[in-house]
Amino acid sequence: MEKLSHFVQQPNAFMQERGMIALGRLGSQAQAAAPLVDRLIDESNFSQKPEAAFALWQITGETERTLEVLRQLMDDPTYENRVYDALTKMGSAAAPLAEQLAEKLKSEDQSLRLIVVEALAAMGAAARDQREALQASLQDADRDVALAIDRALVAIGKASDEELDPY
Repeated sequence: MEKLSHFVQQPNAFMQERGMIALGRLGSQAQAAAPLVDRLIDESNFSQKPEAAFALWQITGETERTLEVLRQLMDDPTYENRVYDALTKMGSAAAPLAEQLAEKLKSEDQSLRLIVVEALAAMGAAARDQREALQASLQDADRDVALAIDRALVAIGKASDEELDPY
């Protein structure tokens, strides 16, 4: 644990990222590193903020702090894709940001629309309030996005149906 804590404080972004991933994978066993991870998120020269926020969630289960950080970074091109990756991995725990994600379906950026659809699909039933936004985008000009939306609607619908009638 001490070695990983040392890695995340290195000026090398690769070392920071690898250290955050390793700490996150340790989950609650890395509880002693949680204050350091939380502090690094707020440091201006620390470049692995999305990874640190996700690791903090994996270590502590602290959804509110993680989503606050990811929400702040969501529109920053430096972090954008990494934020959406973390939200996808969080699944239903990221649902409080589902509406903000659905707004991105209007983006001209095909890759952004695709990753947003994947994040909404990963939320399952927790994203059911965004079905209308997804349905409105079903005719997306990009075939991959349209297919992903179709799969997301199935995932959200299946999860919602199972929630209502588990038998």
